[in-house]
Amino acid sequence: VRQRAMFDHLVLPEDAEGNVVSGFVLLLGKEYALRIARPPGCSNMAAARVTCDAELKLLLQDYGELLQQRLAQSATVADFLRELTTIAERALRTQSQAPDPLPSSLCSTLYREIALVGWDKLAGVNSTLTQVELQCPDSQGRPHRLRLALSDRYPLAAPKCTVFLPIPFEFAWPAQGGDLRLVYDQFRRYLAGFEDFWSELQEIDSRCWVLEPASKALDIPMRRVVIAPNVSILINIATSHPRSFPDCRLLGPDAAVRPLREKLNASATQWDGSLPLVANLERALDLTFPSPKTSELENFNCECGVCFTYELGEAIPNKVCENAKCGRAFHTACIMEWLRALPSTRQSFGTLFGECPYCGKALSVKALG
Repeated sequence: VRQRAMFDHLVLPEDAEGNVVSGFVLLLGKEYALRIARPPGCSNMAAARVTCDAELKLLLQDYGELLQQRLAQSATVADFLRELTTIAERALRTQSQAPDPLPSSLCSTLYREIALVGWDKLAGVNSTLTQVELQCPDSQGRPHRLRLALSDRYPLAAPKCTVFLPIPFEFAWPAQGGDLRLVYDQFRRYLAGFEDFWSELQEIDSRCWVLEPASKALDIPMRRVVIAPNVSILINIATSHPRSFPDCRLLGPDAAVRPLREKLNASATQWDGSLPLVANLERALDLTFPSPKTSELENFNCECGVCFTYELGEAIPNKVCENAKCGRAFHTACIMEWLRALPSTRQSFGTLFGECPYCGKALSVKALG
């Protein structure tokens, strides 16, 4: 879907049905990544889940209810993207208006509170002292940021808090007012609940070829991992029980994916929650994930067969030739342009029907409306 006006957005489907799309919105010349996943069979956007990069998430943090309302009212992805970009532009205009600095008495209070937390925990502060960013390492030394926005009613009014965690952080604030250390201590305790989850994520990141997310961010509970040339598995890890049987989706030619799917489904009852997630998946699939220590990513034909790159903006090759002997992957946008250029290609109801550029097997691509 591409819209040109005061903004651009480009999203491409990750599946044949168009239930999952990823791409970017362009606001004031800057790209912000996002991904929208709609449950299979859902005719509208009400149950869709939207994830985005940390910067866009921060920009829209005060518009959650409005975005949820617009999501429920949208019939298509394109409808929601128009609503989202309108809201994001409003947020950018509001953000450009610098807040008034805190009164001098509150500045003194803020200095004392930072000293109580520890000046070594201070990661940053803006020129008006209305935003403070604190750093808090967990027990394994992984750094985490706590961003606090203060109003002129602080400390009676609780600060607005932004964190980059898989689940929102909520904290208690006394009616008579609180301080920075109160929030910081609650944040530190909250981090402890994710340490097993982060350990599983980091084991995946270190032992496997991770295709998505490119940043390997610890606030994203999803990893797409290479299994074989043009075959991968999308793993959604439970934050509260990271070693439990995960929600998985195998991606690739059906001839290669079908036996793996059967093995995975058969292993559900034999899943051992005491084992690391990677070890359990390898046992269930009866394979060893390719490792960055012993292999090269180029060996798995992950790049697009048309443009010969892996990332196209935020899009990755997600359309795969079903011929098991071929199995080449393509960016949806690339293979669509390729097929459109061929006189033999047919189009029906937004779907292009043509042939794989490599093996000649029938190939269809559904355009996202």
